[in-house]
Amino acid sequence: MCTKNGIQHFFQQVITLETVLVYILFGTAIFLLFDGFYIKAKAKYAQYLIASSWHHYAQTGEQQKPWPWADTYPIGELTMQNESHYILSGASGRNLAFGPTHLLNTSELGAPGNAAIAGHRDTHFDTLKKAELGDLVYLTSRQQEHIVKQVYRVTDIRIVDQYNLDVLAPTPQSSITLITCYPFDSIEPNPTQRYVVHAQKI
Repeated sequence: MCTKNGIQHFFQQVITLETVLVYILFGTAIFLLFDGFYIKAKAKYAQYLIASSWHHYAQTGEQQKPWPWADTYPIGELTMQNESHYILSGASGRNLAFGPTHLLNTSELGAPGNAAIAGHRDTHFDTLKKAELGDLVYLTSRQQEHIVKQVYRVTDIRIVDQYNLDVLAPTPQSSITLITCYPFDSIEPNPTQRYVVHAQKI
């Protein structure tokens, strides 16, 4: 037979368990929130260091790491939707945390062919969701001894599977292909789709 004390003890255990679960959920939410802010803050702060490295490269032609342990350096500047970002050499996961990156197996920036640039959907390339056909994209890069600023026009926007390499195919004219994960607002960490914006030099 259940006693009054037994019932009270049971409900105390339930309440204690619920309290623990609430603290766990609250702690998890705080961690995820902080982690999201940390990633964005790191990406923003890195741009200041990368800017200094880019200006040194633009003036002297000498590749300079933005910080001593970096395994990349800036090779260009991309402006779209009134936002500018420095482009880093080599599309590794580490480099993507600090800015858009140039895929090394594609054409050089500003050269004839198709130069592919990848960026994270929730930081530097979140602006791609606002891209429209006809938009202008400005690319600044160093070619031989000169800094060259070129203008491109968006000619195609599509959503493709992550393994679709057609978007990286060489083109006869100078063009750039901007790539990010899709959907933009999804919390899925490893989406299988890519949002692709293609622009041709004008």
